[in-house]
Amino acid sequence: MEDFTEAAWRPEMPMGRWYRRFVVRLATTDDALLEAWGGGDKQAAAQLIGRYSDDLYRFFAGKVGDDAEDLVQQTLLGCVERRHELGAIRTFRAFLFGVARHRLIDHFRRRDSSPWLDAAITSLADAGTPPSQRIARDREERVVLEALRRIPLDSQIVLELYYWQSLTGRELAGVLGIPEGTARGRLRSAKKQLAEQIERMTNTAVALDDTLTRLADWSPCGDGVS
Repeated sequence: MEDFTEAAWRPEMPMGRWYRRFVVRLATTDDALLEAWGGGDKQAAAQLIGRYSDDLYRFFAGKVGDDAEDLVQQTLLGCVERRHELGAIRTFRAFLFGVARHRLIDHFRRRDSSPWLDAAITSLADAGTPPSQRIARDREERVVLEALRRIPLDSQIVLELYYWQSLTGRELAGVLGIPEGTARGRLRSAKKQLAEQIERMTNTAVALDDTLTRLADWSPCGDGVS
């Protein structure tokens, strides 16, 4: 086992490199790993990528298909580049998915040459994105997944992060860059939009509480794609 105490430092070892190795050895927090990665520590990079690459892949896969892996890499590198912004957002998960959201929106704007694309209005269906390749377990799940594609992208993101990634209202505020009260209002609005979309698709009144409970149960965490 390596000795990372102060006594282990040697004159020939740059103090900065010793300090980064010491921090990574002791730190288990995402924030510390991100800072160490920004200092060039590959071990810290590997740990942070290992923690979040699957969650990011699920976030992107149902929205951009084959471009998901590229967006995962862009997001993680974006976190390193913007790590000075982390303190204002308070939690790493909110920071991470906030960067992911920006990368996703930029992807659609570049793909469609539509710099004016507004995620508060435009849905995946509006953007011409094909349905997810995820296999629904029953008709009800298939309807809900399709309804998610037809509500504004930001509403879809809010619901997925709340129900599938267990982000809090405070963290959603960090993702969207808005006050917490406003974020909770967006969540309520997204639930209503989903219910209305399902009713239009099925011509059937929706028991919203039941639908949202099932949405949480259908989390793709552990599945291959979202």
